[in-house]
Amino acid sequence: MPGWSPGSPGPFDPRQTPYQSVKNVETGETRRAPGPGSAVACGVTRCIVRADGSFPARVQGRDGRAQGAVDATGMPPQPLLRDRFAVAYPPGRALVHDVTTKATVVVKGVDTSIRYRAAPGDDLVVFRRGDKYVIVNLAAVK
Repeated sequence: MPGWSPGSPGPFDPRQTPYQSVKNVETGETRRAPGPGSAVACGVTRCIVRADGSFPARVQGRDGRAQGAVDATGMPPQPLLRDRFAVAYPPGRALVHDVTTKATVVVKGVDTSIRYRAAPGDDLVVFRRGDKYVIVNLAAVK
């Protein structure tokens, strides 16, 4: 979205959810992750929020409006890719959740101990499967 800076904290501290706050550099408006609960993944317009470690987690707009739910099992703190995709790593597989369409892609047989971290505008999510890679092109999802 034009004018919005990535916010804080930044994308590379694995202990915190990135972009819990974002700022519009044109207007000065700051938006914070909606509460109550702890944000697991945030983008510019929405966050995935888990109340007291509950599953499923809520998808909420930064304005506080509910936008659905998602299974956050195995979901580490992360940016919400393209403001709509979150990746989870339950045992033995990876899940790519699309919070806009409510669809989930299951990627089986990947090494979940190696986690690909992406910036929110990245189009590709990469998973390792043996000596090969599984690449999910998020830009191709309509």
